[in-house]
Amino acid sequence: MHLSLKIANWNIDRSGMRGKWRIEHQVKRLEALKCDIHVLTEVHHDLMLHGQRAVALSHAGLPPYRPTDRATGIWTSLPVVRDHPVRTPGLAACVELDTPLGPTLVYATILPYRDDQVKHGCERWQRQRETLALQLEDWKDIRQRMPDHHLVIAGDFNMTMGNENAYVDTASRSRLLTNCDLIGLRCVTDANFRPLVGRANIDHLLISPALEPDGPVDAWPGFSDAGEKRLVLSDHNGIVARFRVTP
Repeated sequence: MHLSLKIANWNIDRSGMRGKWRIEHQVKRLEALKCDIHVLTEVHHDLMLHGQRAVALSHAGLPPYRPTDRATGIWTSLPVVRDHPVRTPGLAACVELDTPLGPTLVYATILPYRDDQVKHGCERWQRQRETLALQLEDWKDIRQRMPDHHLVIAGDFNMTMGNENAYVDTASRSRLLTNCDLIGLRCVTDANFRPLVGRANIDHLLISPALEPDGPVDAWPGFSDAGEKRLVLSDHNGIVARFRVTP
């Protein structure tokens, strides 16, 4: 029997608070993928996906998000084993799932964008660097405490991961990749997706060693063609990948 796990990752651009007409089109796009797990960012807590529920959500109400917004959320029909605490609960959430591939921890995140809190005295990229330092500690703890569990880290990293430097703090990226090497995580979304979707990719998937992409990692643009009208559904690409367990 060929067992696999299909995961989607998409920033839906706060459609619960603005541009609500997009929700039905976003849901249609996501449901058509038939994924086991959806990691969604800039989302709202009452998003409904057929046959799935939100099993983990970041805390509500931290600026710039409104009380009904969530920075991150994880939707699935897979059985939940337990929640896991995170150091940045307004920006991340983590849940342990019983999956066909074995116990799997899914960590959903947003790393702050370049100008976060600049109006309040922070330097550019400062908030991303501070948040990344805390989340790296989460990832290290998880790998140390549960080395035999699979780990998937997904979300809006607000950085290109490959050779493109269109939108990135190179210090943050270098720190992230160095630590991933140390704790045994690899990025499967470091390709140049611009030829495929027309823009650089800043939403990523990191996986632990026993997981292997089962086919190519794919991306889709944040728009949908409806007849002659192009519907802009998000300012981010979406990512979808299927994983299997290596022998």
